[in-house]
Amino acid sequence: MWSSTLVLAASLAGFFEVASLPLPGPHADSFLVDLQGDGLADLGILDGQQLLFYEQVMEKAALQIALPEKTTAIDIIDLDNDGWCEVLVVAGNAVRSTTLLAQPPYQWQTLFECGSDFAALTSAPFLHVLAVSHQDTLVLALPTERGIELRALGGELMETYAFGSEAGTRITYGRPFIAWGVHPSELGGPEALEFRINRVSASKPDLPEDLILDDSTMMRSNPVNLQRAQLANVKPPEKWPLFPLTPAAGQQIHAAIAVSEGIHPLTLVSTLMEDPAAVVSEKPSIADKPGPIRRYPGVPLFTENWPDFDGDGYYDLLLWRIRDLQPTLNRVTSALLDGRWPVRLTAHLFTPAKERFASAIVAQIDTTIPTEWLLSAYNGLPLRHLVVHDIDGDKRSDLAFSNGPNTFNVFICNSDGILPAKPSFTRDFEEEIAELTFVQDLNGDGKASIGLKGSTQFFILNPARAAVEVDGLAPILPALAP
Repeated sequence: MWSSTLVLAASLAGFFEVASLPLPGPHADSFLVDLQGDGLADLGILDGQQLLFYEQVMEKAALQIALPEKTTAIDIIDLDNDGWCEVLVVAGNAVRSTTLLAQPPYQWQTLFECGSDFAALTSAPFLHVLAVSHQDTLVLALPTERGIELRALGGELMETYAFGSEAGTRITYGRPFIAWGVHPSELGGPEALEFRINRVSASKPDLPEDLILDDSTMMRSNPVNLQRAQLANVKPPEKWPLFPLTPAAGQQIHAAIAVSEGIHPLTLVSTLMEDPAAVVSEKPSIADKPGPIRRYPGVPLFTENWPDFDGDGYYDLLLWRIRDLQPTLNRVTSALLDGRWPVRLTAHLFTPAKERFASAIVAQIDTTIPTEWLLSAYNGLPLRHLVVHDIDGDKRSDLAFSNGPNTFNVFICNSDGILPAKPSFTRDFEEEIAELTFVQDLNGDGKASIGLKGSTQFFILNPARAAVEVDGLAPILPALAP
């Protein structure tokens, strides 16, 4: 039997309870699922042939379910509309399910048997969308050699949508074709004139509309990255990468952004208004005269979500820069010996009345990071496990990040939209943080919990609800042999 110790954080009057859950194995994956249909996320851990569930993480008993042999694909969904999820698996040619509503030991029911591409897989089980809604009916979508088969829960074949060479639509990527000469000839004789022609194409199944994801769900909320911003530096603002200044649909104001290169990088921002008379298209139509270019010291933290620190509905600007802007020999030597490099974060609020980011810095955070992180910064992100999210439920963005392998810091924004200079919460874990797995409201109170994965433990920062210490979660129920 496993146990977990719940530790209350001392910082910020115990803002976070930190739960430490042991990972069953080094390759265990975590996911969130609403087991009871109550709108609250529960934590699931998949490790090889077993599933673990922690209902709302720290409140109810954890369930341990052993998967049938040869299981490859897993889906968790309410199949019978009773409010509780079932575990749906493909094990060989069999499609099987078990309900979490019953008491253990759980019984696996075989819904039907049919061949699918999943049967030939030898990999460990993985999460996959098996049950989909089609014409207001829940059906199972299984990939086969012939295409995507839609089957009723009893196994009846309803429809097949071909892919590959039999698909109804083919898409060509890039140029229609690329041709180049080959010399000396490889296929013909010494005097042969030989060319190579390359064409990249793919098939697109003609799926019904209710099985096609909306394009907006496939797009990242922030398409701008450091490379694009640096390349735009030599172009006029009309050709800079754009990002919206408000998450609201139909917004008519964007910002064009570029970044200068060098020891003293600057973020260049020009506010652009969308032409209301233009026809709506994939790219916003921008007025002929962009706003003046304004310069801000530093490089944007290109995150998936842009921050709104003051909660006014407009995104704000969060920048980073090396604090010691003159890398003298002494400073470089000191940083290499110490193993850490100073980094400064600054924030500028957007002023809607002036249609620009304020030049004044409203928040400044000085921290240090391992020197190797600076040298291996990906997409302009020297910090690890970066979170820009409303953590405390006040409709204002907060900030969290790791500035060391084992350290995680949280900065809670105040009512004026100002981040504190020092962390509101900090925690040094006993092992290195390998992955940020989720930022999600698990308790239904508008406050976000944060999941961090280590090498042997899974850490959950959950907003504190009671100043008590609990030794051990409720016992895990007995495992069921397949």
